[in-house]
Amino acid sequence: QVQEQSEDLSRKQASIVDLEGQRMALQETVKEQEQTIAGKEADIADLESTVKQQKEDIGTKAGAIASLTSNKEQLEEQVKEQSADIAGKQASIADLESVKAELQGQVSEQQQTIADKEASIAD
Repeated sequence: QVQEQSEDLSRKQASIVDLEGQRMALQETVKEQEQTIAGKEADIADLESTVKQQKEDIGTKAGAIASLTSNKEQLEEQVKEQSADIAGKQASIADLESVKAELQGQVSEQQQTIADKEASIAD
């Protein structure tokens, strides 16, 4: 009976040693998983920071785009107005050139009339 108890005790001690080994292995696994989780949480924090920065950049760029679009529209309107003004001035220039040609024709006629009268007087 003592031998049985001794064998039983030896088996139980072996089980305890085996269970202690398993417990230590599990503790090591838990420690590794905690480190992995901490690393992933740090990665998540970095990604969230990057996303926040990119959203801010998008907002800034959207504002710049809106401002540039407004400026472009204003410049296009100014070009349109100036084109209309230039067209009006070109029409005025054409009218003035026509009047000038007409006046030059009248001057030529008057000079010819004067020349004819002077020739007639000289005779």
